[in-house]
Order: sequence, then structure tokens, then C-alpha cells
Amino acid sequence: MTLLVNLTATLLLTGIGWSLQLVQLPLLLRGDYPELVRQLALHRTLNSRLIALPMLVEFITAVWLVVEQPRTAQVAALVLWLPVGYATVWYSLLHRQLRKGYNRAIMERMKLWNLVRTLCWTARAGILLWTIAGQMSI
Repeated sequence: MTLLVNLTATLLLTGIGWSLQLVQLPLLLRGDYPELVRQLALHRTLNSRLIALPMLVEFITAVWLVVEQPRTAQVAALVLWLPVGYATVWYSLLHRQLRKGYNRAIMERMKLWNLVRTLCWTARAGILLWTIAGQMSI
């Protein structure tokens, strides 16, 4: 059950990460316009609400999996969570700097940090799906 909860949170976050990377951030990077600062603030608030709980669930269940079954795949998946957490801190700190106004360089760095965590989430999802597939018997 813990593995399925962890996988569910990871898949959700993977989808959100790719949506940010391929849709939301490129739209926000298009440039400065009168409502951009307000939209960035709203973007930050709504996305924070969207990912905070799944990230917490993902982290707790990833740790629990390692405690429960300290296998290489579970340890690797947990290790991949570390850059996710680190990148999320940097992404959030950069996002806060945009309160002052549009800054393309800051937004480009946000996109890079989001790519780091999205690739890690994608790798975690692959590891977890591989683990589940290995436990299934047909």
C-alpha cells in the first residue's frame, strides 16, 4: 500500500512538473505585461497549494519504503527525492524575487530548477513502476 501511495504522489508531481516546464513557465517567460506580477503571485500561490501535500506524502512514503524494505530501488528513489527538495527550495526562493517585477534571468533559472526536479520525479516514477511490475505475477 505504501508503494502505491508513493507512486500516486510521484506520478501527480511528475505531471505537474512537466506541465510547469512545457506550458506554464514558457507562457510566463514571454515577457513583461501589466498583469504579470499579479499573475506570478497567483501562479506561486496556486501551484504551492497544488504540490505541497503531494510532496509531503511523497517524502514520508519514500522514507517509509526504505525503512520497510531497504532495497536498492527504494533507496535510489529516496536519494532522487533529495535534489527534488533542493530544487524546490531554490525554485521558491527565485519565485519570491519576482515580487519586484519581471526578470527574465530569474525566470530562466526557475525553469532550470523545475527541470531538475521534474527529471528526478520522472526517474522516481520509473523506478516505482519498475518495482511494482517486478512484484506482479501474471
